[in-house]
Amino acid sequence: MISIPLLYFFFFFFFKQKTAYEISACLVGSEMCIRDSYITQPALSNFLRSLEEELNIELFRWNGNTMAPTPAGLEYLDFARKVIKSKKELDNSLQLSAFGRGTLRIGIPFSRTCSFVKPLIIFEKAFPETEIILTEDAYKNLNHMLKACELDLIFTNDPTLDPSHVIRPIFEDEILLYAAACLIKPKTSVCPFSDRPWTDLQALSNYRFLIPPSDQMLGHITERIFAENEFHPARIFRIKNVQAELQLARAGYGLCFYGHPRGTQRLSQEEQSYLYSFGSHPYINLFAAVYSKKLKFPEMAEAFIQIVRNHMNLD
Repeated sequence: MISIPLLYFFFFFFFKQKTAYEISACLVGSEMCIRDSYITQPALSNFLRSLEEELNIELFRWNGNTMAPTPAGLEYLDFARKVIKSKKELDNSLQLSAFGRGTLRIGIPFSRTCSFVKPLIIFEKAFPETEIILTEDAYKNLNHMLKACELDLIFTNDPTLDPSHVIRPIFEDEILLYAAACLIKPKTSVCPFSDRPWTDLQALSNYRFLIPPSDQMLGHITERIFAENEFHPARIFRIKNVQAELQLARAGYGLCFYGHPRGTQRLSQEEQSYLYSFGSHPYINLFAAVYSKKLKFPEMAEAFIQIVRNHMNLD
C-alpha cells in the first residue's frame, strides 16, 4: 500500500510546488490538458521518475511513447483526483467565505434609479457586510467607467460587445410613441410588426415632443428615430428626468417616446391605449447588466443581477 507516504508526498508538492500540482492534474486529465498547460514531455518524465524514486515503487510502465499505470499508479491517480477535487472545493469555499464582504461598485443610468430601490434593499438584507457604492450617470460614461475599472458592474441600454465583458440581459424595451388622449387621438392602422396600433409620425409634426438629452439612451434613440424617419417636429422640449417627462406627457404637455418592457403591463389599462407603434420596423432596446471577466468575485455581481431580475420595479 502506498496511501500514507503518497499522501505526505502529494500534499508537500500540492502546497509547495505549483508545477507538481499542474502535472498531476494533467495526469488525471488528458493529453490535451498537458499541451494546454505547456508541460513538456521531459518535465513529465522527470516528475514521474522523481516520484517513483521517492516512493521506491513503480507507478507507470512505458511502452515506447505511451505509458500505462501499474496497480500502484492507479491508486496514485485515484488519490490525485480526490486531492484535485478537494483543491477546487477549497478554492470555492474560500471564495464563498470572502463573498458577501467587501465593496461592489455599481453604475446605473439616471432614468433607472427608482427601479433599483427594491433590489438594493433586498441585497442589503442578504449581504449586510457588502458595501454598495452607487453611481448614476449617462450610459456612455458608465461604459467608460467600466472599461477604466472604476466600476465593477453596470446596468445599461448600450451593452457593447466587448470580449472582455460578461453581458447578462435583464429585459427588452420596445420603444413606442406615448400620446395621451387628452392631447390627441392619432389616426391608426394595423401594424405588421407589433400588436400595437400603428400611426404615422409625419402627421404629428405640429405637436411638441418631449426628449431627454442625447447623452441619455432614450434621447439618443429618439434622435435616431427622427433621423431614420426624416421627421422634424415643430417644437422640442428637452428634459433630463424621464419620470418627469412621462408625467408631462400624461398631462398632455407633449408627445414622447416610451421604453415599454416587452411582456409586461407596466402602465394602467387606460395608459396602454396611449401607446402606438410607428416607423417601418420595431425599435427594440436591450437593458443588460455588464461586468468584466476579470472581476475578482463575479459571484457577488451575479447575486445582485439575479435580485434585479426578480425584483426590479418596472413602474
